[in-house]
Amino acid sequence: MKSTNDIPVIADNPHESDLDDAVKRAVWQLPASARELVVLRYYDNMTYQQMSEILGLSTQAINGRLTRAKRKIANYLKRDGFPEGEL
Repeated sequence: MKSTNDIPVIADNPHESDLDDAVKRAVWQLPASARELVVLRYYDNMTYQQMSEILGLSTQAINGRLTRAKRKIANYLKRDGFPEGEL
């Protein structure tokens, strides 16, 4: 009998894996300061308040910069062939 570790993991939706990879590439294309905000917020799950304390920025500044970073990511993804409805 095989353990669960021996069972290959297959994505429910192969396109989902493509989108995940494209998002990671898009994040790496951001300027370092924008990438830092995206990583802290969405990968490290920090709140705006926590980010504000660490970076010395107001929560309003963080909100504005994250909005611009997300817009750039969406543009990179559209350029790579992901329609807006899939994002």
